[in-house]
Amino acid sequence: MGSSFEPWRRLRRLSAAALLVAGASPEVKLARVSAPPHLEDLVAMGSSGALAKVEGFVQRVPKDGAPASQETVVYLGHDGESLHVVFLCIDSDPSRIRARMAPRGAGIESDDRVSIQIDTFHDQRRAYSFSANPLGVQSTAMWIEGEGWDDSFDTVWSADGELTETGYVVAMTIPVRSLRFPPQARQSWGVMFQRNIPRANEESYWPAYSSRLQGRLNQAAVLTGIENVSPGANRQIIPHAVARSWKLGDSVDSFDPDLGLDAKLVLKDSVVFDATVNPDFSQVETDEPQVTVNQRFEVFFPEKRPFFLENASFFQTPVNLLFTRRIRNPAAGTRLTGKVGPYAFGALVSDDDVFSERSLTSAFRVSRDVLRQSSIGVLYAERRGVSTDNRVVGVDSRISIDSHWTADLQAVSSRTDGIGGAAYEARVKRAGRKLNLELEYRDRSPDFRSETGFEPRSDFRSFKQFATYRFRPEGERLVAFGPDVLVRRLTDYEGRELELTYGPAFKWELMRQTSFGVYYLGSWETLRPWDHDALEGTARFDASTWGLFFSSAYFPELTVSGSLAAGRGIHLHPVSGPPDAAGRLDGDLGLVVRPMPALTVDNRYLWSRFESPEDGALVFENHILRSAWNYQISKPLSVRVILQYDALRASPAKTALESSRNLNADVLLRYFVNHGTALFVGYNGNLTDGDPQMPFLHDSRQLFFKLSYLLRF
Repeated sequence: MGSSFEPWRRLRRLSAAALLVAGASPEVKLARVSAPPHLEDLVAMGSSGALAKVEGFVQRVPKDGAPASQETVVYLGHDGESLHVVFLCIDSDPSRIRARMAPRGAGIESDDRVSIQIDTFHDQRRAYSFSANPLGVQSTAMWIEGEGWDDSFDTVWSADGELTETGYVVAMTIPVRSLRFPPQARQSWGVMFQRNIPRANEESYWPAYSSRLQGRLNQAAVLTGIENVSPGANRQIIPHAVARSWKLGDSVDSFDPDLGLDAKLVLKDSVVFDATVNPDFSQVETDEPQVTVNQRFEVFFPEKRPFFLENASFFQTPVNLLFTRRIRNPAAGTRLTGKVGPYAFGALVSDDDVFSERSLTSAFRVSRDVLRQSSIGVLYAERRGVSTDNRVVGVDSRISIDSHWTADLQAVSSRTDGIGGAAYEARVKRAGRKLNLELEYRDRSPDFRSETGFEPRSDFRSFKQFATYRFRPEGERLVAFGPDVLVRRLTDYEGRELELTYGPAFKWELMRQTSFGVYYLGSWETLRPWDHDALEGTARFDASTWGLFFSSAYFPELTVSGSLAAGRGIHLHPVSGPPDAAGRLDGDLGLVVRPMPALTVDNRYLWSRFESPEDGALVFENHILRSAWNYQISKPLSVRVILQYDALRASPAKTALESSRNLNADVLLRYFVNHGTALFVGYNGNLTDGDPQMPFLHDSRQLFFKLSYLLRF
């Protein structure tokens, strides 16, 4: 029977692709209702009343263009103040639905879930995404065309969910005042609906969203029927109070109460002004572990502080010119972001007070939409202080060439204490269902500096080619398989080859979010005298590696991932003399356990070992073990415990690195109503020692209480 339907399936896929290429977009006319639908009335998959109806979801993964394996029906309406969306999700085997309690905004990626994505400006650049799992646990994000997901976005909205005998139901209420849109009497928005079924690796959409074409929002439907609505006067004030008791080393205990304020004002429906005074980020989760030992360049740790995360996408450019973690201790900050007509803009100003040295960081960006899904923009950023005066200005452009190809370009000029530098970046990508290509050129002059951004090295020109090809048999177990190929060459401004990396990889993708692969990377690196004080001339090192990697969520209670690499490396810290070659082993193991729907235990172990290539004797090894426990008592209430152990074992005869151990404990009780109203009670303690033969010593301890409340009027 399956073979008799194959011609029809192929014709349907080709027809869907043809409609997308031709620019045809289906339309949903939103119905106006007098009252929001009640979840209990829809649990039995019953009547929709006056709500608009959407059905006929189409797979993108694993079988692009095929009908969804499970039926999904969406009902929509609005009452002038809120958008109401109800997902009725049928499942042929409801016992296999994955759903668990988790904190809002995180932790539902491995669950069954549904979402609506709304492009309120209908310009195919940005879209709000509202998601929920079958228990109504919420997650929000922004989709930035060409850049991907921005998980920092959050706003006031609600969701309820319930498992049923035939599947599950999710009802969302999204206030109009939580959205930004043009000040027009009749709204026309882009809209897309999504359902994820993790056990089948399935993503299905309405309308069809094909991986054969470049772009997401250009494949969206049109949402109409919203008339004479406005966010109105949308002002938010979030005062917070913090009480902190802390102790550093052997110093006396200190008690530090404090007050702060966050404020938000929406102007002209689509422009947002934010301000913060005396911000506090005590509740922010500690950084994910990374190996920082024996690194030539600064390791990147992503921003996690809410004020700096929100609307960060307005400042993103190919060259990272605004990395807000450079602002270490802000006392105040302001931000203006929005879109008026074809112009999107952002402005950020924040002070910084580190060790009594104050500085001011500012960034301004304007971009204009041109043609179809293309743009051109300008960014200016500066950091000024007693010992710092750095400014950068850049011009960038994103060009949508056709349904497969895009290009990102940027040219930047810097000025640091009167010395000028330049940076250039060009990236061309081809996106498709089977073949993906990326060509990249990067250029940093010797005097280029960006004190506001993340640019750990200068004086190089690099060219990278990366290609992937995936065979897609669309079988019952094997989803896709195929090779990756990477070639990268990096030289300095005098023409010396600094790095040469090349090699293949091969990856297999199976059902139930399972994948594994192998790779080889041939690599050579060159160090110059100014790269290391002990070098008298240039030295070339073999840094080749081979490795394997895997990940699987075959069982809903367990997700496992890991990698193992072996090869050569550069030991930068010998007891005496220049850097030397070393054998290298690296391991990374992740284990996420969900013994019950409300409890998630996320474990990760990193291991890095350098050894003498002659006799295999230990030079040093680094162990990092992190275990994060989250118990979700209810949707707003949770308890989080994070324990992290970091140990460095070094051989005094081989390396100048010193053995050390560190143990950190982070405990947080969280009552989180929304992004503004929350209660946090937390403790952080750190134990350290420089001699593994000695007991741990208290390095710091902190107990804090934080209360914030959202006033919206």
